[in-house]
Amino acid sequence: MFWMLILAVAFFVFIIFTVSKAEKNIAGSVGLPYLPESTLFSAAERSFLEVLDQAVGPDNRVFGKVRVADIARVKPGLSNSARRAR
Repeated sequence: MFWMLILAVAFFVFIIFTVSKAEKNIAGSVGLPYLPESTLFSAAERSFLEVLDQAVGPDNRVFGKVRVADIARVKPGLSNSARRAR
């Protein structure tokens, strides 16, 4: 019975530690240093993709090559250490 009490106390200490660490990370950091891009393809790229789709026919599909830099950008004004933090 005594070991169950020790286990319960250890569990609650673990939960309290985890919650306090999560709150510290939220309050004390800049968050993720990324912002989403507004569009995946520019108007010219979308137009070219539609022309390619028509050229290959309905049985095939052309996909654009997407990089991480195409969908996210680094927040402006961050220090070098904040850029490399994550």
